[in-house]
Amino acid sequence: MAVACHGSTIEHHNPSERESSRGLIQIWYVGKIHQTSHSCKPKLVYGICHEYGPVYDLKWCPANYEDYEMEEIKERLGILALACGDGSVRILSIPRPTNIGPGSQPVFCTLDPVLTLLTHKNNAFETQRTGFCLCVRWHPLKPHRKIAAGFADGSVRIWDVASQSMFLKIEEGNATSLLPIITMYPHSYAVRSIDWCPYNKDIIATVSCDKSFKILHIQHPNNPLFVTKRGIFLDIVWPKTRLGLFVTEDECFNILPGSARYQVLENHFKLNLAEDHRRPVITTRHKTAAWSCSYNDYLDLVATSDTSGDVIVCKDQDSQGTKYPKLQHKTEPVYHIDREEIEEIQSTPQEGGSHVLVDLGQKHYDEDVNLCESYKKHQERNVKICCEKYKYTLVDTNKYEYTRYRSPKDKDLNRCCFGHLKRVDDIPELETRSVHKVSWNMNYGSHTWLASGTRIGLVRLHNFKAWKT
Repeated sequence: MAVACHGSTIEHHNPSERESSRGLIQIWYVGKIHQTSHSCKPKLVYGICHEYGPVYDLKWCPANYEDYEMEEIKERLGILALACGDGSVRILSIPRPTNIGPGSQPVFCTLDPVLTLLTHKNNAFETQRTGFCLCVRWHPLKPHRKIAAGFADGSVRIWDVASQSMFLKIEEGNATSLLPIITMYPHSYAVRSIDWCPYNKDIIATVSCDKSFKILHIQHPNNPLFVTKRGIFLDIVWPKTRLGLFVTEDECFNILPGSARYQVLENHFKLNLAEDHRRPVITTRHKTAAWSCSYNDYLDLVATSDTSGDVIVCKDQDSQGTKYPKLQHKTEPVYHIDREEIEEIQSTPQEGGSHVLVDLGQKHYDEDVNLCESYKKHQERNVKICCEKYKYTLVDTNKYEYTRYRSPKDKDLNRCCFGHLKRVDDIPELETRSVHKVSWNMNYGSHTWLASGTRIGLVRLHNFKAWKT
């Protein structure tokens, strides 16, 4: 399992400005591929040091290297693509670990990238405009030659990693770089997530903070195949076994709460269905922003996470997503991060910080306030107050290893299904408890494992063992 994280919980980055700060990619050994129990304790085997800036996304190449007969390929654990804060995508070849025995120590090293995917030539004027690379995806169809990435300026770029064109390939010493074959600007703001169509090599879906979700043909990016505007879309998953997509969003500006939805696209692909079938179907309901979603093609389960610390799984979907119209019948709570107040702390004014950013008693306001700088200034103090005032507890709600049968009167189930039962806190406390990423294991044999990464620096693994049969 590969993990990328920030150095602390109070770091603040501006995605529109490139960075080359230091970071660490962690490679964890969590057991054999067909492991169905937690008998093996997770162990850190590699710590890959880098100066690529914050890594917001990383993806393993979906190729199965066990099918190849070349010895140099069998000695490799896999190929990892990194979405880097310096505005590029780097591809690393991860060697197979040998220090997994008892008493062995993790290896901290630096790896030279096999290939660096650039947005422009190094001396191009537009290089600084792209900002962070926020998401990256390998093409799901063999031979997985194409990689797509989304950037903070609203652009999407596609590379052909097997290209030998002299116009695209740049070699400087031992380093090899590659320029994109396609550059498109589908959005006006940062692209939060992208995903390829699993049954058409030229179609890609993108979501952005400009409140739009688009499906594009990469040869005709100026004429989207599908466009919808709703809340602020944060993540997207296009399953292999259905025509629809799963999206998560933050609907803080709308009446409805934030949620994960299944966008039905059967009518769009000319299957002669009614127009009503194109309406999105709610899969999981959240009171706050739903940060991440992941779909399990083997178990037909959708996992989502949000800012308030809830991880929820939606089960038993059909082609329309309406097999169970009630959320109680298809919602499975996994865990949530709860808080307990340690003691009453009286807020005292301190020099250089205050809870109030704008004084309502003023007759005039300063319009030149930099919100990013204000947030960065008060973030450290807010997190410190939350850590001193509250104790955070990770509460598992797994009943009999996530059995298929749960009582409709279960309090955890009702809390996740009905918005008025969810607790609403102020912004700093929600940010401290948020779960930013969830991901299923895509390897058959260990596909019942779900990983989730929290802001407090913990990564959790849950096993849906009861669903394997």
